Amino acid sequence: MMYAKVINNTVTEWPVSEIQIINRGESTDSYTVIADSPRPQCDEQMQYVREVTPKIIDGVLTRLFEVQTRPRDEIIRLQTDDLAGIRYRKETGGIELEGMKILTDRESQAQLTGVYQSLASGLINANRLESAGWLDDGDKGADRAGSHSRCRVFCRRKSGIGTDSAF
Repeated sequence: MMYAKVINNTVTEWPVSEIQIINRGESTDSYTVIADSPRPQCDEQMQYVREVTPKIIDGVLTRLFEVQTRPRDEIIRLQTDDLAGIRYRKETGGIELEGMKILTDRESQAQLTGVYQSLASGLINANRLESAGWLDDGDKGADRAGSHSRCRVFCRRKSGIGTDSAF
């Protein structure tokens, strides 16, 4: 329960808790109980609620609130933070193209960059995008034993599966 010191119908001190009154060696009879009132609703992005000095309304000391408009710089900062969160979720949440889910998380971005660089430098000669991922058929070249083998490298990103290589 909260109290206020009222002298000549004017609030001089508030809020005061019962423990504070007891620690001062005073009685709660010399203070007035503050009646609770509902906190008003507001647009949290544009406004905030602050408590103001209680007033005597119909003979009862009542807790009051005031809705304030946030400063312009704070509104801009809050909305910029919200937009940054939306952008991050879009960048890392993936996109859907013609029913095919394309992951855009950090690992998938790295894989896509690797495939593009391999294409640009001529390391991959045939490349196509399928619903399960990138597919490349090409010569692996000579292995350590000197033999040539055909390889099929399949990098897929589906349900958390990493890179699979079949030789």
